[in-house]
Amino acid sequence: MTVDAVKLWKDYDANEVAADGVYKGKILQVTGTVASIDKNIMGDIVLHLKSPNEFMNTMATLKKTETSKAAALNKGAKVTLLCKGKGRLLGSPALGDCTISE
Repeated sequence: MTVDAVKLWKDYDANEVAADGVYKGKILQVTGTVASIDKNIMGDIVLHLKSPNEFMNTMATLKKTETSKAAALNKGAKVTLLCKGKGRLLGSPALGDCTISE
């Protein structure tokens, strides 16, 4: 299933239960704009994709194999990810096991 990161965020903002039914547990191809490239407390790389709310972006946790690709990214870059939908975490859509498409 293909979805834009902003649409994903808006769908979760509108109705989390309905959005879980569509996205959670599914393999998603998500395209968006990189807001930041960070690490979580476990040391995993997390890409934050821009959303309509600058304080609550879509969070995409990358597989360890994607470290070099993540290191080459910059804020503002367009990116396409292949991820598993993880539902909503702290008010934002969460994606896991992500790989960066070339």
